[in-house]
Amino acid sequence: MQSTVYSDILQQIDNGYASLFLGAGSTRNCRLGDTPRGLTGDELAKEILRELNGGTHPGFTGISLMQASEFYVSNHAAARSGLDRMLQKRLADLRPTVGHYLSTAFPWRAIVTTNYNRVTEDAWAEAHASGYSANEIISIKTDADIAQHQGDTKRIRLYKPHGCITTYNLRDHRMVLTSSDYFESERIRGKIFEAIRSVASDCSTIFAGYSLSDYTFKNIFFRLYQELGQWASRSYAITPIDNPTLETWMARSMDENFKTRVLNETFDTFMIRLTLARGKIPAGLKRKTKEMWPMVIQDHPKTLDEIPLEALLNLPEY
Repeated sequence: MQSTVYSDILQQIDNGYASLFLGAGSTRNCRLGDTPRGLTGDELAKEILRELNGGTHPGFTGISLMQASEFYVSNHAAARSGLDRMLQKRLADLRPTVGHYLSTAFPWRAIVTTNYNRVTEDAWAEAHASGYSANEIISIKTDADIAQHQGDTKRIRLYKPHGCITTYNLRDHRMVLTSSDYFESERIRGKIFEAIRSVASDCSTIFAGYSLSDYTFKNIFFRLYQELGQWASRSYAITPIDNPTLETWMARSMDENFKTRVLNETFDTFMIRLTLARGKIPAGLKRKTKEMWPMVIQDHPKTLDEIPLEALLNLPEY
C-alpha cells in the first residue's frame, strides 16, 4: 500500500502537479554546529520567554509563538526590533538536513515555506552549484518579487508568506509573528497568498512538518475545499505520530474531511523513501547523502533500521 502511495506522489511530481509545503517540523533536525537545533513554533516560543525573563524560563506553559511574541513586544525595552533581531540571530545559521538536499532533485511545481530561516534556499543553492538539483529556485518574499520574476517560467518559485530573516528589519515586509501581523499578512503579501492558493488548487500538495492542528495548515485546507470540493487534488500530510490510536483517528479524519493521506514519517524519512521509490539518484546527491548519514542515523535510529544506507548507495546514478 505504501509503495503505491509513493508511486502516486512521484507521478504527480514528474507531471508537474505537486507542490511542497514546509513547516517548522521540517527543520527540527537542522543543526548549529554538531547539535540539532531546529525549533518547532512552541520551542521557539519558549526561547522568546527565556530571553524576556533574563535567560530562565518563567515556568508557565502553553504559550504559543504568537503570544510569546506579543509578550516580548509589550514587555521588552527593545520591543519589536529586539524580537526580530533575536530571531534573526537564532535562525541565521541553521544547516539543511538530508531531507532538504534530497528534495532538491525533484521538479516541484512550487515550494512554500512558513519558516523564517534560509534552510531551503541554502540547500538548493548548494545542490545547484554541485549539479544535482532538478532546477534552480527563486525566493519570493514580497509581492514585488512576483512582479520582478513574472517572465521567469523555468525556475521553481519558493514562496515565503510569513517573511524571512533576511527582511526582518523592513517593517512592510516583516516576519509574521504577532496577531496583528497575521491580520495584516494578506494585505502585506496579498499576491503571494493568491499565488499559493492558485498552486494549491491546481496541484497535489505535500505538507511536511506541520502540526495537523496548525492554523496555517487548516486555513489553506478550509479555503481550498470550500472553493473546490470534489475537484480538489489529493494531498499528503507528512508528520510523525507516536500513538497508534491517534494515527488511526487522524488518518481517517484527514481522509474523509480533507481528501488527505497522512503518512507517519518525518520529513527526512519521507524524502529517503521517495528517493528509493524513484529508483535512481544523482551522483553528487549520493555523495552528499553518504556524508550526512551519521547524522541521519542519530536523528532517526529506529526508523532507519529498515532503510540501510546501502539501499540508497546502490541506486543507479543519473
